Amino acid sequence: ELYLDHNDLTGTVPRELFDLDQLTTLNLNNNHLQGTLGISLAKLTSLRVLRLNDNDFTGTLPVQIDNLPLMSHVTFDGNQF
Repeated sequence: ELYLDHNDLTGTVPRELFDLDQLTTLNLNNNHLQGTLGISLAKLTSLRVLRLNDNDFTGTLPVQIDNLPLMSHVTFDGNQF
């Protein structure tokens, strides 16, 4: 589990984060992260919870999120998707 919410983080999500294939929870909400989320998100095959809300992400959500077998909770409101 990785909880980085409410830390005033800026910039883009480091691509190395997507190499954590045993990660079950990724909480990045309420920061100032920006950019797009690429298909690398699909590498997080153990992910159950993904919280991206209240950042500055743009583009579209990768359709690969639907293919994550254990995903049960996703929040992404408050962005520019």
